[in-house]
Amino acid sequence: MDFKLFMNSVEETLSLIKTEEDLRNWIRNYARSIPEEDRGNFLEQMQTRKSCSHKEILQELTDWCEKVEEGEITLSCSGYEEYGESWWDRDWVTEYEDPMGIGAQLKRYYEEAEQAVYDRDYESASRMYWSLGVLNITADDIYSGEPEELGIEEMVSEKLVALNLKQIASLTLYSTYQAYELPERIPKLYGFFSWHMFENTGIEDMMSAGREPLQEIDEFLEAWITYLREQNDSYTSRLLIEAVTFRSGTEGLLEEAKQTADQHPRLYIQVLEQFFQDEEWDRLREEGTEALRRMKRNMEIRDKAARMTAVAAMLMYGKEASNRKQ
Repeated sequence: MDFKLFMNSVEETLSLIKTEEDLRNWIRNYARSIPEEDRGNFLEQMQTRKSCSHKEILQELTDWCEKVEEGEITLSCSGYEEYGESWWDRDWVTEYEDPMGIGAQLKRYYEEAEQAVYDRDYESASRMYWSLGVLNITADDIYSGEPEELGIEEMVSEKLVALNLKQIASLTLYSTYQAYELPERIPKLYGFFSWHMFENTGIEDMMSAGREPLQEIDEFLEAWITYLREQNDSYTSRLLIEAVTFRSGTEGLLEEAKQTADQHPRLYIQVLEQFFQDEEWDRLREEGTEALRRMKRNMEIRDKAARMTAVAAMLMYGKEASNRKQ
């Protein structure tokens, strides 16, 4: 169940609870069913936290990042050729060591950033996530070769630190949303999606992170969609599809696709694929034909729309022919 549908269902359920005592009884009954290993987290979720400053740890993190960037704190590495079954079947393998404990510090600072989110110091949290996310870590070759640079994702892939990158990406967006007002919030959020870490993360992940609901979501979505229409990066259409679908569903996405067919043809493909999946052949033929009219002829993605439209047309022709015989 997607986030919007889930939250709408929650609101419908809550509307059936008429009194405070009914609500208390519901919470008690729910609490009784919680497994023992999850009870501590449930109690923590119920606590009302006051805003708590993390400025000191932010300064400590900033100072540490500067030392890493300046090469005072580094990894070490060495490389060798690894051979397969033949001499030609070989790869260059680099092994890394972490004598200065960079991985342990990264884990600690990310935990501090998450705590800052839960303590509602969103400004500090957003700055922590930004500083760690753009950090370049030098690995000095022990044989005096060329040094290498690793980012957070490479640190994880090389097993130098264990981090939940999906959660980090979600909390980065959430804390940034909370720390900045419109319109400054929009380009700051958009900038994160150029990072590989955010390729499978979107605004729904942002909305479900943290312990406080995000305010002014309707105003944000309107500004976010308007901003995305003017962008043209590899990830823009994905974000626009998510935002418009969240706000207005498939029909809203179809209307948006008609307006942005030249710049964001992927929206049309998303709608046509939905019609294909739902076997709405009549609508697929109709809207697919309209998509082909609106898309520029030199677009490669136009061929995909043409193939789906052709399939729908053949199926509809077969259906109509069968009906005539009857």
